[in-house]
Amino acid sequence: DPNDIVALNRFVRQSAKATTADKVYEAYLMGLMSSGATHLGNFGSNFMTTLTRTLIERPIGVTLEAGRAIATGTARRAFFGEVPAELVGMGRGIPDGVRAGLEALRTGVSRFRADKIESTSVVREAIKGKLGEVIRTPGRMLIAADDFFNAINQSANMNALAYRQAVKDGKRGAEAISKRMTDILMNPTDEMIGLSRNEALYRTFNRELGEFGNKIINLANTKIGGTGVAPLRYVTPFLRTPMNIAKYGLERTPLNFLRLGYKQIVGQLGDDAAEELAKPVAGTMIMFSAFEFAKAGFITGGGPKNPAQRQALRTSGWQPYSIKLGNQYLSYGRVEPIATVVGLAADAFELWDN
Repeated sequence: DPNDIVALNRFVRQSAKATTADKVYEAYLMGLMSSGATHLGNFGSNFMTTLTRTLIERPIGVTLEAGRAIATGTARRAFFGEVPAELVGMGRGIPDGVRAGLEALRTGVSRFRADKIESTSVVREAIKGKLGEVIRTPGRMLIAADDFFNAINQSANMNALAYRQAVKDGKRGAEAISKRMTDILMNPTDEMIGLSRNEALYRTFNRELGEFGNKIINLANTKIGGTGVAPLRYVTPFLRTPMNIAKYGLERTPLNFLRLGYKQIVGQLGDDAAEELAKPVAGTMIMFSAFEFAKAGFITGGGPKNPAQRQALRTSGWQPYSIKLGNQYLSYGRVEPIATVVGLAADAFELWDN
């Protein structure tokens, strides 16, 4: 069936001829994904990005949009009712998220084309048979977790967009808005579907990279002669996800104000200006709070670079990039994007304090 994306992906993967180098690399890659900490970090990151979007960034965005509309005397482009609408959409998306996750766990193929393995030169399912299925379990688990949250994020964003459109259509009152939202969700536009799917991939760090990022991926997967071996991919097996995480985190620092200011000057900011501005506003608020917590000794940064000083701290039980709970330290290093934002603030305090 040409419309069955999962079946098509399975066919292509199973029909590709794998070399010994492909089999070795697949086993190596899945070994890197097998740590329980990796899966907990991935799930925690997806959970955090989903919640911060709904509970922090969207409320800030619609507040900024309301201020813009009042200041300019123009019509509003986003509304406060989108926040509860997104929460409802999130809840509605959970059953579909469970189905998407289980499907990905069974097939190893993402409904959203989200995959931690970004290399197009890697032969998928290189190791055949039951052994291959067992070896690829960590990869399927990561895809399943991402698809679970992709479905929830897509449903949440679709519901918020449906509310926005219902209000723009002139509907007032809960009953009229709800009825119009139902009509919109029954027949969503391609733009709504595209925006919501893109938002979902953005929140799980699976969005496709630009031209520069893809060049780096292609370079890393360049094979040497006829050996079939690409040595650089052993050094940098994952590129798209870390690069998306870095971009996501930097968009939530004060540096993004400069970027958005430039985009405004050259006329590249559109109707989503308030939503874009909400990112550095929310991130900066978190950074200021993290700075104060670091000052009070509840959050640590990278610590001293001097080996002796670092060892002395380690001996006392201290550990970098952690939250101090009593005499225990709990690492936040794997939970993105909080790790980037909080870590930068904690490092800033340590630099200032020294």
